[in-house]
Amino acid sequence: ELTPTLRVHTVGRDRCDDSKRSLASGQMEKNAQTSGSVCDAILTLCPGDKTFPILQRLAGAGIMVTEEEALRAMVLAFERLRVVIEPGGAVSLAAALFHGDELKHDDVIVVATGGNVDAALLNKALAPYGTTSGQTSPSAVSTRRTCSKRNRNITNSRPTPPQNYQATTLVH
Repeated sequence: ELTPTLRVHTVGRDRCDDSKRSLASGQMEKNAQTSGSVCDAILTLCPGDKTFPILQRLAGAGIMVTEEEALRAMVLAFERLRVVIEPGGAVSLAAALFHGDELKHDDVIVVATGGNVDAALLNKALAPYGTTSGQTSPSAVSTRRTCSKRNRNITNSRPTPPQNYQATTLVH
C-alpha cells in the first residue's frame, strides 16, 4: 500500500446500502431497490465479485446520504466549482459536507463523477438549494456554516499530498 494512512469509504444513497451492509457483515448483501432514485447511476443489486474483496481489504465503514443531500452537493459543485455532476456522482461530496463527523481525518479527498444531468433535473435541484439573483437560499447558508465549522473548504484543485499524508477518500 502506497499510503497506509489513507482510508477509503464507500458512499451510497440511504436505503440502498449494499456496500455498507456487506462490509459490516463480511458477505455480499443485496439491495431490495435498484431503481426509482435520482441517484440511479449508483444503485446496484450488490457489490461485485471482483470489487468486494478489494473493498474488504481497503475500505472503512460505508456512509449513506439522502437524495436531498446529493442534490444539495450537486448544486454546490455547480455554483462554487462550475462543475456539473449528476446526483449519483455527488454522493461523495455530500458525505464530506454533511457527514463529516463520520470521518476520522480533517483532510478529505472526494471523487465526484458523471455529468449526466438534464435541464429538468438541474432545475429541480436549483429550485430549493440554489442561489437566486445573488441571494443565497437558507439551505445553502446552513451548508456554508457546516463547511466552515468543520474546516471543509470546497475547492477544485489537485494538490500533491506529502508522503505521510493522512486523509479520507470518499468514493461512490
